[in-house]
Amino acid sequence: MEINHRFVHLRARSSYSLAQGAILIDTLISLAKRENMPALALTDEGNLFGTLEFALKASEKGIQPIIGCILELEMPDKKENHKFNYKKNISKISLIVRNKKGWKNLSVLVSNSFLDSNTENQRPISLKELFDNSEGLSCLMGGTEGPLGIYLLENKYSEALKISKLFVTTIPPSPEVIVLSGCNEKIQISL
Repeated sequence: MEINHRFVHLRARSSYSLAQGAILIDTLISLAKRENMPALALTDEGNLFGTLEFALKASEKGIQPIIGCILELEMPDKKENHKFNYKKNISKISLIVRNKKGWKNLSVLVSNSFLDSNTENQRPISLKELFDNSEGLSCLMGGTEGPLGIYLLENKYSEALKISKLFVTTIPPSPEVIVLSGCNEKIQISL
């Protein structure tokens, strides 16, 4: 059995990630094509503005589009500030769409973060909102700004274990390996 070690980027940002990314979608797709990536996830920060353009152009170039979004999440413990994040008790998660229900739920989460804000800024989503709208989504919560990463960087291992267990029991990892089709072959990605 031959193992395919081709890389698939699950956290690419485009120029639609305002003040976070500068790369145009055409350039992003060209780079993925040049690197022989069979698939690519667009996870712009806080919005889905580039989703349609990305999906159409990636498919046209034979790259399986994966849709996602990076959202701010209120941390469960509001008693203390975390020294590693730029905002008080806020972390970032990357949500990846697995199916139609996931697309609907991600759209709800992103829309509500804008519509239900008391200010002109997008607000972080709550754990309850996330868990109520998690069907069909995969959640990446590592990284230095993710809830798991923040606790680990602060040497709060019991909190890291608690948040990991909470996420695994509420948003269970997909029992199947995600199989992407649409290119010339099937590509397996383990999230």
